[in-house]
Amino acid sequence: MQYISSTSNPLIKTLNSLKDNQTDIVIVEGIKIIREVINNNLQIEKILLTEQKYEEYKSELDFDKYDTYIVSEHIIKNLSSTKTPQGIVASVQFKDIKLVTPSHNFLVLDNIQDPGNLGTIIRTALGANYLDLYLINCVNYKSPKVLRSTMGAIFGLNIYKLSQQELISMVKDNNLELICTNLNGTNIYDFEPKNDLYGLAIGNEGNGLSKELIDLASQKITIPMNPKLESLNAGVSAGIAMYILNYKKGAK
Repeated sequence: MQYISSTSNPLIKTLNSLKDNQTDIVIVEGIKIIREVINNNLQIEKILLTEQKYEEYKSELDFDKYDTYIVSEHIIKNLSSTKTPQGIVASVQFKDIKLVTPSHNFLVLDNIQDPGNLGTIIRTALGANYLDLYLINCVNYKSPKVLRSTMGAIFGLNIYKLSQQELISMVKDNNLELICTNLNGTNIYDFEPKNDLYGLAIGNEGNGLSKELIDLASQKITIPMNPKLESLNAGVSAGIAMYILNYKKGAK
């Protein structure tokens, strides 16, 4: 077991530099997310925790398996991106994966820029069994706020970063059904997916989907709402659509 007492330690400086970049190493906070990392067989590089948390978790986690450091509360606060740190952080190997054609219901997220929205959508996607996510020009999905918002769900999904043209080619080349949300679409309650495997496209918080993706979609749906409201939050829209489409498919 190793001990670190200063924020000037080279390791602490290195870990702090990882919090907002897009390397393969990400910083996660809290025992719940660390459990998800372990359950999904991702590689933990290092664990840093206070002595109190070490005593609390030593019967659950085999710290001898990991490069583990006992640190002060001050260091945990220095590494944390929350106001109330949970006393344990880990650096995790989290690589981008090679683009493949979806084998499950999938999501296409176009220019989602709010980290909270992206995290909420990712968490809901796992719950609704949309296991392949294709991100076009979205906010960094490895950022601390997105990771925290997913509550560990991100580690149970296949996430791909790609260009709009790569997505268009994938859909066309594999004759995939793509459904998009659109104000002029069919009422989602009257809608039936044509195929068992389909994709749902969700657009930017302010501008919606790009014209290219709207044109690519074989079917369009709309979520009915009070006419006084122009649109729903992207995360809310995605959640409603995913679950209703799942019900429709199951009811066929």
